[in-house]
Amino acid sequence: MSASLLVEIVFGWPGIGPLFLEAILARDLFVVVDTVLLSSVFLVAGNLLADALLFAADPRIRVK
Repeated sequence: MSASLLVEIVFGWPGIGPLFLEAILARDLFVVVDTVLLSSVFLVAGNLLADALLFAADPRIRVK
């Protein structure tokens, strides 16, 4: 989350980073919680996808 926040703010890209920063500065609790939850869901989904692709690509990883 911190790397995307930094890159989006420095380069001025629209995204969750500037929204998250503005919500923190405005003390908008619901937007802060939603952005953290959304980022967490993306992280878990990405890790699950990476594990599934690794399982499909590497024959050494099999359920015994």
